[in-house]
Order: sequence, then C-alpha cells, then structure tokens
Amino acid sequence: MSLTVREIHRYPVKSMLGERLEAVELDDRGLVGDRWWAVRDGSGRFASGKNSRRFHRMDPVFGCSASMDESGTMVALPDGTSLLASDPRLNERLSELFGESVELVREGETVRPGLGVVEHYDAAPVSLIGTATLAAAAELVGDDEPLDPRRFRANLVVETNEPYAEDGWLGRTLEMGGVRLYVTEQIERCRTVDVQQGDVPRHGRVLKALGEQRDLLLAVYAEPIVTGRIRIGDTVTVR
Repeated sequence: MSLTVREIHRYPVKSMLGERLEAVELDDRGLVGDRWWAVRDGSGRFASGKNSRRFHRMDPVFGCSASMDESGTMVALPDGTSLLASDPRLNERLSELFGESVELVREGETVRPGLGVVEHYDAAPVSLIGTATLAAAAELVGDDEPLDPRRFRANLVVETNEPYAEDGWLGRTLEMGGVRLYVTEQIERCRTVDVQQGDVPRHGRVLKALGEQRDLLLAVYAEPIVTGRIRIGDTVTVR
C-alpha cells in the first residue's frame, strides 16, 4: 500500500479543537492559519494542557473550537456562541469561561525575557501520524476503534500499513503534492491526550499506556522545506 494523505487538520487557535480540511497551503511557518492565535494569561503564558515556562494549564480551552473562512478566525464557545477573533467581546467571554483575565493574541504579540517572540506551536510547526499507529495505540489501551487523531493534535494523518512507521522517518524528507517536509523528532505526549476535547471524549488510559510502552513518544514533528499545497489523497514519498 502506498502512503497517502488521509486527513488534514488545522487548529487556528492553539489548544482549541480545529477543523478538518480537504486541502491546505503550506508556507515557511507551517499550515497557513494553523495556531495563528493563542489564549494568553496575565503572565504571558499560553493556554494549554500543561504548565511550563511558555504554557499555563487551563482546561476550559479544550471546550472551545476554532475555524477559518473569508471573514477571519471564528471561535466557538461551549455554550454555542461563536465570535470572530477580532470581536472585542471575545476576551471578556473567554475570561469568564477561564475564571481569570485572558486574551486572544496573534502570534508575534508575545515577547518574554529569555524567549524572545514566543511562537504558538511547540517544537516544530507540522505534526504527522499514521493510520496504523492510531490503530496500534488503540490496541495498547484496549479500544476496538483507532484513536481519534485530534486527541494528538495531528496536522496530517498519513495512510500507513505499519504501526509506528513514522519513527523511521526521522531525519528524512517527505514529499507530497510538490511539498517537502523534513522530519525532525518524535513527539513526547502529555496529559492532553486523555482530556475531553469538545466531542473527543475523556479517555484516561492513553498517557499511561504510552508511558509504559512507548516512552511517551507518538507521532512526529516536521519542518517545511518546499512550500505549496497539500491535498487529501496526495501520495507521500519518503526520501
């Protein structure tokens, strides 16, 4: 079976659920529109499922989702309200939801000592996971169906027939539809893989299983080398 692009996911606001696309443009930063925005607290850290120098654990972010159209980035709140990212009412609503003062900011608006301009993505701009890996991970936790790729915030889901095939892509180049990506590293997972994220239900066994069987590593990061357009069905060649 040849490798192909099975799914494309974009997350316009970091840590919120995003949208599934048929095609997307890739630029030097990554998928156009992906994680352009993030929720920032009063200390300059971004809403996430973990605490670190850059991130603040704020689980209410997982109840929100974001999408993009010609009008801009739209944020959907748990009560069904949808507001444009540029709507001044959104920060007030988010602060109420989070229980503290927060604001939605575009990448480049946060500068922190020792970190400079803080990027919204983690170690690299694009993440990939294989369908066989999703199925194998489901077996690890005793599930009958493959795990939802949104649980791992994967940008690209590649049709594969070998579990954890992505591990063999490290240091190699992936070509798809004229686009080229350089695979940089495996992704270390955190508790986010188990929390409820919109219609992705809470799990509770994923992180423990990955810790016992995979040293918490699942999926890979990649950097753009050649930009262009990625489409569902594109053949993926590993070089």
